[in-house]
Amino acid sequence: MSGTCRSMTGYGRGEISADGLRVIIELRSVNHRFLDLQFKLPRCWASLEPSLNSMVREQLGRGRVEVYVKRDVLAQRAGSEISVDASLAAQVSAESSQLAEKLGVANDVGVAQLLRVPGVLEIREAPVAASDEAPYLRKALLAALADLRSMRAAEGVSLAADLES
Repeated sequence: MSGTCRSMTGYGRGEISADGLRVIIELRSVNHRFLDLQFKLPRCWASLEPSLNSMVREQLGRGRVEVYVKRDVLAQRAGSEISVDASLAAQVSAESSQLAEKLGVANDVGVAQLLRVPGVLEIREAPVAASDEAPYLRKALLAALADLRSMRAAEGVSLAADLES
């Protein structure tokens, strides 16, 4: 066999962390006659799908490719709001004290535990401007594509060796 053999099966991962944001992109590829792309990305980035689609199409010729995109906010960003429902926390604390008294046990509920009760603490993230975060998404996608192409090439060499033997 001559030429470069590439497998259609592969996995690629790219990750970028900057400005309190982490973007993780995973690509999974299997054999397919044409290029079939399936994106799973956060709603706030839905408007970026066409440009991501173009980027993948420029670098891959065929295969069924699943593109998983994850967005993690690492630090509270400007414009985010925190609210505490003090009356709900007080109700939970009072109920906890009554229950502890009925059971004859110590009431060990502290503020940290009260903040974990659903509805007591609410963090509303600042609105996301997809265009502001697009460069991070593109960098992570390029890294994932490079990783996927590398794996496909390595798998192709292995397959060619198997076929030759």
